[in-house]
Amino acid sequence: ISPKMIFLIFFLKFCHENVIVSWQNFKKNIKKIIFGLMLGLISGLISGLISGLISGLISGLISGLIYGLILWLIYGLTGEEIKTRNQPNQGIKESAKNTVIISLISLPGTFLWFVLPDLALVRNVEPLSAFIFAFRTAMLFGFVFAGIPVIQHIVLRLILWRSGSIPWDYAHFLSYATERRLIKQVGGRYRFIHDLLREHFATTGLTHLPPKSPNSGVL
Repeated sequence: ISPKMIFLIFFLKFCHENVIVSWQNFKKNIKKIIFGLMLGLISGLISGLISGLISGLISGLISGLIYGLILWLIYGLTGEEIKTRNQPNQGIKESAKNTVIISLISLPGTFLWFVLPDLALVRNVEPLSAFIFAFRTAMLFGFVFAGIPVIQHIVLRLILWRSGSIPWDYAHFLSYATERRLIKQVGGRYRFIHDLLREHFATTGLTHLPPKSPNSGVL
């Protein structure tokens, strides 16, 4: 995977932060997808001119067209983020699901991306190596466009758990506290029922609590 491709993937990601996949978003962004195909075709022709003449143009044309199709198909399918969450970890679950969806959508295109230029130039093609590279590239698309929140969530939870600040099964802990009527669930969020308890933690913080080992906090 070239550095230019990685840069463009991350550039599109930060230009389009939302990661909810739906067919309605695809129909809304059809003009952007067509523009993206044209952009991919032009970039492929330019890269072909830089890398060579006849063989470079053919390879660049095919690669650029498939590249534009993959990127802007993903761009067209993604839309607005969830505004209301009704369950704990709903946003993380949606991000994980969209990571898989985007990776699966990208896999056929990335496989053709590695195979078609060699076929057009009558070169030997190794299907296994092409599939491995295509799988890695498709996973990169999935994680960049949808999986970053999942990684951030896991890393943050691991750090807090290792420091003894939270139990590993945090959803079970919140459910337990809800059953004891210390907090209540509002959609996918939780808040203290008693204002005095909330003010107590807000003023004193958790600095006075004794440190706990990670294993002792697991419920």
